[in-house]
Amino acid sequence: RDICVKLVSYDSGEGVIDSPYTVADIYVRDVRCLQSYFAGGKYIPTGHGEDILTLMEESGAIVAANGDYYSMQMGSGVLRNGVLYRYPKADFDVFVLYDDGSVVIYPRRSIRTEQDWAKAFENAWQAWSFGPSLLDENGKQYENLRASLFPVVANRNPRTGIGYYEPGHYCLVVVDGRDGDTAPGASIEEFAAVFESLGCSQAYNLDGGGTSRMA
Repeated sequence: RDICVKLVSYDSGEGVIDSPYTVADIYVRDVRCLQSYFAGGKYIPTGHGEDILTLMEESGAIVAANGDYYSMQMGSGVLRNGVLYRYPKADFDVFVLYDDGSVVIYPRRSIRTEQDWAKAFENAWQAWSFGPSLLDENGKQYENLRASLFPVVANRNPRTGIGYYEPGHYCLVVVDGRDGDTAPGASIEEFAAVFESLGCSQAYNLDGGGTSRMA
């Protein structure tokens, strides 16, 4: 068996935050089981929208969630399924998943040149540029997470994120939101608390708001 996925949903008040959220706990024998898929089936710099259920049908995915909304983050890096489409050119934390299943999250402004990014992307399988990184080297949420974020990003929203335990073990988390008191979403600190409670060693905030979906 190459893939094992366990879905756990937390209703309002059941988890560590007020809003409902769903965790997809994912084990893979080969990191190539973790695929990215472009809407429309190909890379389009300015983006192309499709419903996630359509994308699942086209790709044959078992479980799927939205990514980093690269077309709206024109300074973000795009490396998908081992193919580099563009280097990061803006101040984003960058989540890199390597061929051996390991993960490194490069802090914003830590790498500046394309030559340095080329080295960082050696043997990389996926890279996402949105962020921020949510957990420190001890698996605890960073202090002052919102310091470098616009309030609209830091405040409560529907959210999608990816967590890393060890090579071959990952999770996707989607938080419901914008449904009044029953699903107010999660602040960036609350989202980090979810991944900390799951025991992840690293975690990363992907695009949220109206595009947050899991199927």
